[in-house]
Amino acid sequence: MQWLFSGAFEADGRLEMMGASWQWQAALGLALVTLALAWMGGPRRRRWLEMVLLGLAGAAFVLAALQPTWVVEGKRQEKARSAVLVDVSRSMKVLDGGEPRSTQVEAILDAIDLDEQTEIFLFGDSLRPGQPERFEDATTDLAEALAAVTDRFAGERLASISLVSDGIDRSWLRRRFNDESELAAPELPGPLTVYQVGSGEALVDLSVAELDTAGFAFLRTPFEIEARIESSGLEQTRVPVSLSVDGKALREKQVLLDEDGRGSVTFTITPSRVGRFTYTLSVPVLEGDSLPGNNSLPAVVRVVRDRMRVLQVCGAPSFDEKFLRLLLKQDPSVDLVSFFILRTYEDGLGSYRDSELSLIEFPYRNLFTTDLWSFDLIVL
Repeated sequence: MQWLFSGAFEADGRLEMMGASWQWQAALGLALVTLALAWMGGPRRRRWLEMVLLGLAGAAFVLAALQPTWVVEGKRQEKARSAVLVDVSRSMKVLDGGEPRSTQVEAILDAIDLDEQTEIFLFGDSLRPGQPERFEDATTDLAEALAAVTDRFAGERLASISLVSDGIDRSWLRRRFNDESELAAPELPGPLTVYQVGSGEALVDLSVAELDTAGFAFLRTPFEIEARIESSGLEQTRVPVSLSVDGKALREKQVLLDEDGRGSVTFTITPSRVGRFTYTLSVPVLEGDSLPGNNSLPAVVRVVRDRMRVLQVCGAPSFDEKFLRLLLKQDPSVDLVSFFILRTYEDGLGSYRDSELSLIEFPYRNLFTTDLWSFDLIVL
C-alpha cells in the first residue's frame, strides 16, 4: 500500500475523497452499464472470469474517480508583521540642543530592531512607504496616518505599531483628545508605541512670518512693505529687522515684540528704476535659534512706469469675455474700460423714448473718434 500510494501513511491523518461527486457517479454508472451489457451478451466460455475482470476494472475506475487522498494537516507559525511610522514634517528639522531633531530617528530605528517582517512608512501630509531621508512635509496629520495604516492592514493583527515623531500634530486627533468629552483612542490593528524626538523644552525662535505688499509699484511712487514678526522665547524684546533689495542692504528698523512675542514693521520704498526686484526682509539669527531657515522672507515687486489703459468691446456677454475681463481687472497695473453693445443706434429709431429704455446707447462716436488714442490695448 505504501508503494501504491507513493509513500508511508503518516500518523494523525485522514482519508478524504477529493474527486467531485459527478465524477465518481458517472464512473459508477459507466461500470454498471458495462457489466450489464457483458451479462446480456449470451453464454460464453469462461464467462465468470470475464465478469470478475470487468468488475475489478470497474471498481478501479470508480476508485480513480473518487481520488482517495491521505490528508495530514501541517501547521506553521509565522511571526506577525510590524509597522514603523516616521514623521517627516519640517518641524523635525528644528534645532534641539544644537542638532536637528531628525538626527535622533536613526538611533531609534536601530533600537527597534527592524527585520524582514517590519515595514517602514513615512507620514506628514500623507502616508507612504520609504526610508526617512528628507524631512520636508508641510504639516503632520497623525490621524490620517493611523487611519491609512488601519486600512492597509485590514483584517490583520500587527505585532506592534511604532510611531517616531516630535509630537506636533495638526490633525483632528489633537483636538479630540483636548476635548474631555471624547477621550476614546482610535482603533488600531496592533499595540502602539510612541518614540518622541526632541527634549520638549522651550525653544528660541525668531521668524518673519508674513509679508504684505502689492505685486507691482509705479516708478517714483512710494509703496509699502509690511512684515509680521513672530518669536518664541523672545517676548518683550527689541529686535532689528532689515530690508534688502536684490541682495543689497537698503535700511533697518527696530521692532519691539509684545508679550506674545509678536510685532510688525512697515517699510516705505520709492522705486527709482523700472523692472522686477526682490525685496527681502530678514531678522538676525540669534544664538540657540531652533529654525534659522525662517529668519528671512522675500517678495517680488514689479515696478512699471504707468498704468496700461485697455479697451474691451463685446457684442454680447459670454464666458470668454467674462474670463478676459476678470483677468485684466485683477491686475492693478491695468486701467480697464469694458463695454457691452446691448443697445445700438437702430434701437433708438423705434417708437420708444430714451426715458423708457434702461440701457444707454453704445457711445461709438466719442469712443472711436476722440478717446480711442488714449488706450494702449484694444480688444474687440
